[in-house]
Amino acid sequence: MTLQEAFNPQKNSMDFLRFVLAFAVIIVHGYWLGGFGPDPLYYFSHGQIDPGPLAVSGFFILSGFLITRSRQRRGSIWVYLWQRVRRIMPGYWVTLLVTVILFAPIIYLLTNHTLTGYWEQSPFGPFDYLKNNFFLKVGQDRIGELFSTHPTHPYLINGSLWTLYAEFKCYVLVGVLGLVNATRDRRWIALLLTAVVMGTYIIEQLTGGYLRSVFPYMLEQGFHENLAYFLIGSVAYLYADRIPMRRSLFVVSLALMILSAYVAYYRVVALFTYPYMLLWLAFHLPITKWAKYGDFSYGMYLYAFPIQRILAQLGVNKLGVWGYILVAAGVTAVFAVLSYHLVESRFLKRRSPAASPAQLVPAAVETAVK
Repeated sequence: MTLQEAFNPQKNSMDFLRFVLAFAVIIVHGYWLGGFGPDPLYYFSHGQIDPGPLAVSGFFILSGFLITRSRQRRGSIWVYLWQRVRRIMPGYWVTLLVTVILFAPIIYLLTNHTLTGYWEQSPFGPFDYLKNNFFLKVGQDRIGELFSTHPTHPYLINGSLWTLYAEFKCYVLVGVLGLVNATRDRRWIALLLTAVVMGTYIIEQLTGGYLRSVFPYMLEQGFHENLAYFLIGSVAYLYADRIPMRRSLFVVSLALMILSAYVAYYRVVALFTYPYMLLWLAFHLPITKWAKYGDFSYGMYLYAFPIQRILAQLGVNKLGVWGYILVAAGVTAVFAVLSYHLVESRFLKRRSPAASPAQLVPAAVETAVK
């Protein structure tokens, strides 16, 4: 069976896997924000990896696969980009607003025992937080002096948001690839680009960051890695008819992942094994109705960090690492459900523009003539 044969758009486990990845982010942040130190995977891999980067890479793999499918099915780049904007931006904007009017005031109150002075904080005030982060790129990751003394994440109010800007840049890239027909007949262009990004990333890992010292803006560390995984997911969709889905290959990939994590060169090995494992699970796990009542993974990802901050401030971390993580996951789930049903789903139901602005004018003229 090939990946193309295994992929069923209406029946797969991608929603479940995204939820698991979001929970993995809560786990790693639970260790650090709760004051428990590094997680077991960090120790096992001798500092090579922890559940956070593993989860983020997984998001980019699945996103690359699905977003490329979305671009291929829509000839108009305007329709494609509009769909991407309405999926990611409304939930993000509401998260910023909730952080400023609810989460940060709670933290400020717990720290200072009064709300006096909260809105007047300068620099890095709450209004600045909204303005400087409005267009997805995090230009301000703090509000006032909150958490200034935290040992591992000082000032950071929501440490998960930085990946969204990187993901949107990947969306734009796929949009451009569609313009040159690289998501259809000229799929070799996408394959070549992926090979270049992977090659430079591997050189980076093997040389200790030499290329990044020469091209710091082109090879930004976090984006470079995530772009590689996104493009691998994209190429996996484009070449799904050539990729075999075999249990034996999944087992071999898993074994290599574990071995490299314990020994060395995990980040190089994972580039070839992790995407295969994740896609194999997506189309072989029997959990195909996970999002029956809504896709809550995005909301989990958006809200978990500040909620974990508040719970640690309230002393919930005294329950132990897993007690703290599970309480945080439960509270976050409430916000995720509300986010999906009150914000995200409402914008997903809106109709996309039928064509580009240049196409709308002739159509209007033709209608008027008729």
